[in-house]
Amino acid sequence: MPRKSRFQEQSENKLRVETISKLFSAATMTVATVVVVSVFVPQSPRATLEDVIVFEDRVSYRVNIVDPDQAIQNDSLLVRLSNQLELYETTLQFGYSLGAFDNLNTGTSYFLEVVADKGFGLERLASKRIKTLARDGGLIASVDVLEATEQGAIPFEVTTVYYNRQETYTAFSLEYASVYQDIYEESSSSMEPQPLVYTPIELIASPSTTIIDIPSYHAEVHFRLLGYTSLTEYVILDEAVTPMPFRFEAYAYLKQVSTRSVSAYVYPSYMLDGAVYTAELYRGSRKMDTKEVTIPSTGQNEYEQQAVVSFTSLLPSTDYTIRFYGDYVNPQTLRQEITMFSEYEVTTLGTYSYQYDYIEDDTSIQATITLIDPNHNFQSFFYEIYEEGAAYPYPTGQNGFLSPENKTSTLNIVKPDYPAYRIVIGVRNNTDYYKYDVIDTPFFS
Repeated sequence: MPRKSRFQEQSENKLRVETISKLFSAATMTVATVVVVSVFVPQSPRATLEDVIVFEDRVSYRVNIVDPDQAIQNDSLLVRLSNQLELYETTLQFGYSLGAFDNLNTGTSYFLEVVADKGFGLERLASKRIKTLARDGGLIASVDVLEATEQGAIPFEVTTVYYNRQETYTAFSLEYASVYQDIYEESSSSMEPQPLVYTPIELIASPSTTIIDIPSYHAEVHFRLLGYTSLTEYVILDEAVTPMPFRFEAYAYLKQVSTRSVSAYVYPSYMLDGAVYTAELYRGSRKMDTKEVTIPSTGQNEYEQQAVVSFTSLLPSTDYTIRFYGDYVNPQTLRQEITMFSEYEVTTLGTYSYQYDYIEDDTSIQATITLIDPNHNFQSFFYEIYEEGAAYPYPTGQNGFLSPENKTSTLNIVKPDYPAYRIVIGVRNNTDYYKYDVIDTPFFS
């Protein structure tokens, strides 16, 4: 075989180097493309078995569950008690829950677990092995919140159970104390906790169910089950601290209903930051419009944070429904929730026309209006004077119309001594104060 020349060898070596360099460049580009890909992994929900109390035929559990990234599928959160021959389960709510399983076998081992579905079948979030045993004592078996029947109070249904086969105790009672929380009071480590004042309720049967009304402005309720060993001496058999159920407290009130527009005041929840508020307008079952409510960032309390939302270009004499929603994170469960906090059904006013004029001099204004108002929308002619920077008018005044057929009225308005002010002149419905229209807004200084 003829020997290669030095020039041929150098050319082939150069070709090999260039080929290897291209291969490395291609591999590097492929690796760089893979590194850019990212995947969002939701935070895992947390379940804590804060306490488990066991007796001969009953087990009580206290569990707290938070799910900040909404990982748990709806209605799949369960607490389960089981062994080889038995299986009991019940649904759980997010946040704090207190409940019990009863009619169990004495001296039997069970497995208590909290399970939920995150999209791949039921998964265990917390668990504990227990064994029922006979002994004297007692427990708070469950605490449930009932539907409120009166404003300002939340009813709690408390179930208690006690055991006294050895006659260890002479009597039993349930005590409760609610803790008030001042949301405007800044917390301080130097402040002493407020003393608890318990209210006793004698228990004469086991199990026993007691309904207790707690003022809604309180933050939490303390329950204690006492077993008396004498007339004055007792043992705390069980105690539980239950937070008051979180309530989203925002409000909306109608500001104005006119011929072609509707507006409302919205007062946000002063206990939450970051909530988003929306208003939806419906005509029948059809959604006509949705508007986000812009909440002012200034203001020291909820009354200074009011916002106004308006819907315009509506049809006269037409029925509408306005629904107000808050989208927020529940501070107890850390889950995103949407709550409808107000709803109003309104009818826009019928069409009308008017003739209006006023005469002004240095000290007063004389305003006159004549309405053609076949729907009898308005019954009075009014004025309001606002000092510059004031939120509320002073002074004010009004005159009624002589009859539905003769709607002519005159206002004599005395100018105030304010350095700067504005006057609002309009017509109003005397039954529904928010049904009004502004006719004129002359400014003076």
